[in-house]
Amino acid sequence: MRTFWLIMICMALIGAGYGLGLMFPGILNSGEALASLIFLSILLLLLLFGGERRRVSWRAIVVNCAIWVAVLTGAVVAYDNRHSISQVALKTLSALQPGRPVMLSDDAAVITRERNGHFAAYATINDRRLHLLVDTGSTDIALPYTEARRLGIDVTTLDFSRPVLTANGRAHVAPIVLEKVMVGGIILKNVPASVAEPGRLGNALLGMSFLGQLSEFSFQGDKLILRQ
Repeated sequence: MRTFWLIMICMALIGAGYGLGLMFPGILNSGEALASLIFLSILLLLLLFGGERRRVSWRAIVVNCAIWVAVLTGAVVAYDNRHSISQVALKTLSALQPGRPVMLSDDAAVITRERNGHFAAYATINDRRLHLLVDTGSTDIALPYTEARRLGIDVTTLDFSRPVLTANGRAHVAPIVLEKVMVGGIILKNVPASVAEPGRLGNALLGMSFLGQLSEFSFQGDKLILRQ
């Protein structure tokens, strides 16, 4: 009887594999996916027939087989669609942490709009973390005087001679160059920036001197996609 059920289960597994091939063409072309299917099939057979001899109802065997076929199918389908599943998971993670860049790939990051309606990003500048508002109207990365000092910039040597027009009127800023700016895994070097006079800028701004060097930046609903 055990031999009969062993043959039936093997046929069921072969049929399940064939059905997967019809439903999802090419799904078993991957060597890793095929190896995973074979491994799980062997594990199923060992669980069903590898223990002590005992009377097992055919109904229980059929139920167990159905469960394992469903598990095998789900595992193979999940593996074949792992990249899409990963993208969804990463975007969900980004939504749970607004402003924190989440890498979608080696050269792309996603940032979720913050609850106040603004896009902002946590960046690392001079090995220090800084929160910047995304501002496509800003020419440079713009730093408040106090933030520049916190980043280790010697503000006493700066020349506040460049006039700019801000929302609060005309002001003067000091041009500088940031050695390295990192947003998520996106790293740019020698990025032009400016430091505002004391009291003239409330928030640091992530402007076009950074965004303009990317191959792409796009707003998609409440998501900002950055691609190096």
